[in-house]
Amino acid sequence: MKNTFVWVSTLIIGIGALALWFVISQNQEVEVVEQEAHALEVAATIFPVADLVEQVAGDDVVVRQLLPSGASPHLFQFSPKQIAQLQNVDLVFGIGHGIDNWTEQLTETINAKFITLDNGVTVREIQTHEDEHDDHNDEHGHDSDAHDHGPTDPHYWLNPFNIEPMIATIVAELSVRDPEHAQEYETRAHAYVQNQLLPAIQELQTVAQRGEQQRVIALHDAWYYFADAFGVEIIGVFEPAAAEEPSPRYLAELAHAIEDYEAHGEPITALWAEPQLSTNALEAFSRDHNVPVVLVDPIGGVEGRMSYIDLVRYNIRTIFGE
Repeated sequence: MKNTFVWVSTLIIGIGALALWFVISQNQEVEVVEQEAHALEVAATIFPVADLVEQVAGDDVVVRQLLPSGASPHLFQFSPKQIAQLQNVDLVFGIGHGIDNWTEQLTETINAKFITLDNGVTVREIQTHEDEHDDHNDEHGHDSDAHDHGPTDPHYWLNPFNIEPMIATIVAELSVRDPEHAQEYETRAHAYVQNQLLPAIQELQTVAQRGEQQRVIALHDAWYYFADAFGVEIIGVFEPAAAEEPSPRYLAELAHAIEDYEAHGEPITALWAEPQLSTNALEAFSRDHNVPVVLVDPIGGVEGRMSYIDLVRYNIRTIFGE
C-alpha cells in the first residue's frame, strides 16, 4: 500500500511538472509570436529599393518587395490578396516622381507613409530629343518624346552615385520609427557604403573607361542617369513612353537619326532592350538597321542580379563586354 501511495504521488508530481512546463513553453511561444507581430514592417516599391532597405534593416525589420521580380511597374496591379498581406506595413520606400503611382491606392488602403528617396539627389528634368540636339551642338534631327512620368526623370537609382543619399534617407526613417535599433541601422549603412558600394563604383567606372565608346538607342527613357555615371551617349529612345508602341513616323525619324550619326562617323553601337518589357518591335527594327540588341536591366531581382550592386555590374559588363 505504501509503495502504491509513493508511486501515485510521484506520478501526480510528474504530471504537474509536465503541465507547468507546457504552460511556460506555450507562454514563451505566444510571446515570440507577439514580438514578431509587433516587429516593424516596411515595403519597397521595386527590387533595387528593397535591396537597399534590407542592407540597412538587417534582421530588425521585415521588408516586403511590392513589385514582383521580372514585372514592370508600368503594367503591374495589386490583387486584393496582396493588399491583405500588407496590412501591417508602416512605411513604403519608393522612388517618386510618377514611377510609383501604381502604389497610391495601396498606401491609402493600408494607411502607410510613403517615403521618397530623392533627398540629396539631383533629379533631372525629362530628357527630350530637342535637349539632346542642344547638348551635342550637331545637326541630328529627332522627334520629341511623349513621357509618362511627368516633368522629372525618376530613374535616379540607376546612377550608383545617388545610392549613398538614398541610404541616408532609409537610415533616418527607420531610426525615427525604431529608435531602439538606430545605431545598428547607421552601422550597417556605413559598412555597406564603404565596403561594398564605393569599391564597386570604382571597379565599374574602370571597366566603362576601358571599353569602347557606347552610342545607343534605349528602349525607353530610363537610362540617362546611368549614362551620366558611365559616359554612355544616348541618342534617343525607341518607345516614346514606356510600353507604348512607336508610330511609323516616329520610327522613320529614328532611322534617319541612325543614318545621320553614321554619316558623321559615329555609328550606333546598340539598341537597349529590357527584360520587363516586350522587345518584338525593337528586334525587328534592329534587323532592319543592322544594330545589335543588348539586354540591359533597370530593376533586377533575378538570378545573377540579386543585389543592387550585382544589377549595375551586370549592366556594365553586358554593355562594355568585360
